[in-house]
Amino acid sequence: MAAVLAALLPLPAAAATSEVRYLCDDGTEIAAIYLTDRAPGLVVLTGDGLMAALEAVPAASGARYEGVPGKSGYVWWSRGAAATLYWVDAETGIEEPFVEDCARAGPG
Repeated sequence: MAAVLAALLPLPAAAATSEVRYLCDDGTEIAAIYLTDRAPGLVVLTGDGLMAALEAVPAASGARYEGVPGKSGYVWWSRGAAATLYWVDAETGIEEPFVEDCARAGPG
């Protein structure tokens, strides 16, 4: 997974990352690589045909990561050991759950 991240982003050799696997209620497994030493924070999500790089944005609770502002795309919202992947439609502003009830399953 680190090789995927290195291919996607120009990172310094000593970039601090944390990889976490999530297992969702529908059986989807998502691997999340968090970059912890940059501002804003970044997460790269992969799994079941998914690959997305999202930036941290302010959240009232937990950690929220979004794609390009004003564009349709994914939103990853984690709170403790739980997370949900949403799809947001830029035209309507509606945020729909894409993969729900994901629980931390362990390190990547």
